[in-house]
Amino acid sequence: MPQGDRAIRRGASRKVVLGVLLYFGALALVRLWWGCEAQRRFRAAYESYRAAGGVLRIEELLPERVPDAENAAELLRQAWAALSPTVSSERFGQMVSDPHVVQNAPAEVEQLLADNQTPLRLLRESRFLSGCDWSGGATLLGQRAISGSSKARTLAKLAVLAARYHHHRGNDQEALELLEDVLTLAERCPEDPNFMRLLVAVGTQALAAAELESLAPRLVVAEGLEPARPAAAAATRQQVQHLINRLVDDRDLREGWTHAVYGEAAELFALMNLIAGDEPSISAGLGFRPGQAIELDLLDRLLLKPAWLLDGARRLSSYQIIAHAANLPDWPSASTQLKTAVAPELPNVVCQWAFGPFWFSVGQAPLEQVFRCMAQRRMAATALAIRLYELDKGKRPDRLEELVPAYLAAVPQDPYAADGRPLGYRPDATVPVLYSVGRDGIDQGGQFVLKRDGSVDHRAADLVFFLDGSRPRVRQPASQTQPTTSSQAVPDQSKP
Repeated sequence: MPQGDRAIRRGASRKVVLGVLLYFGALALVRLWWGCEAQRRFRAAYESYRAAGGVLRIEELLPERVPDAENAAELLRQAWAALSPTVSSERFGQMVSDPHVVQNAPAEVEQLLADNQTPLRLLRESRFLSGCDWSGGATLLGQRAISGSSKARTLAKLAVLAARYHHHRGNDQEALELLEDVLTLAERCPEDPNFMRLLVAVGTQALAAAELESLAPRLVVAEGLEPARPAAAAATRQQVQHLINRLVDDRDLREGWTHAVYGEAAELFALMNLIAGDEPSISAGLGFRPGQAIELDLLDRLLLKPAWLLDGARRLSSYQIIAHAANLPDWPSASTQLKTAVAPELPNVVCQWAFGPFWFSVGQAPLEQVFRCMAQRRMAATALAIRLYELDKGKRPDRLEELVPAYLAAVPQDPYAADGRPLGYRPDATVPVLYSVGRDGIDQGGQFVLKRDGSVDHRAADLVFFLDGSRPRVRQPASQTQPTTSSQAVPDQSKP
């Protein structure tokens, strides 16, 4: 090969090598800038979040230490340990969901309650202690809460079934005490501040409200006009009024949402510090050893680490807004605020694909459940007030305003209505109901939709509370009686 050709080829090779080096050098500079910019934005978002009062340490969300003699957590642990194996069976779930189980299978219910006297006694004792400290700190993504909350839910179902049994046996005083136990248990679910704990607390409170729907129409209260049961068995007026006031006060629900959001923000911040290698001691509260870091492979370090930090910065910027969404007066306002705070961006998509198990994307479903629980609690409280009025006057009030101020301080607002209207009331309908306009915000006069299985679809038409306790249930097999509907019921025409 001529000498000139070799020189040309060597020159071309040098140019290619130089071009490749320049290309990768440029990529390295871009990557260096991207990483520094991601770190800067994350740090700026952190400082802004803290300046606005945001919580970023799990320890700040946990309750203060409680003296052992006043700590309900230990009694609740003992109650969970004392639960009989029967409560883990499918049959137990069927018994809780069957409103007629006490009439149809009294011996089975009595045996179940006899086997679980100890956990119910411990649940009652725990209610009168001043605090509840689960100790041990929080765990990553609520690992402790998942186990404890499941047991709390089981104990709540047992107490609800016991309340149903005592009401059927004529002991309304004990029935209401058991429902108070359930509400207290909901507030004292394992204290890991996350969405698992929030949703279990919401579901537990909804259990109590649903049981009151069946119990309130036939509740016997001492000093009412109806023939009273023995004094020891009838509920007291003070007892009913206390329960009304407790149900109307939904601060615990709102605070639960705020703590859940702050808990996620704290977990996010700890994970970001593990990824970035900054302040690893912050993560100790999440179950990581001091100085421990997340091992990232080369691809993760080069491509995904800045994306995670940028996504973390975006999330921290929105958490302060999201945390207070439940403090807004109604669902439309809260939903709008939530949508603006969690508008999707590209880094969010990248992170959920690459690091999905560590992210709980705050969506509308948990917040909507909080507002639905508010509506259920307010309707349950109003139903109890209506029952007191009925016992005193011999009939239901024509308007809810007649309950004020003797039975209610004010008519509860409908948390789903954007205009601040009170709960709806149809005492003279074929099926008397209290109702909320529901998530669509449209007042349909207390109409409800039945699913194809015969139960009420709470996501369609209005959200209703049946004042005579006649809520349609899932249809029994053909050999059993089918539930009836009314002109208020609109069959679901959708395909199964």
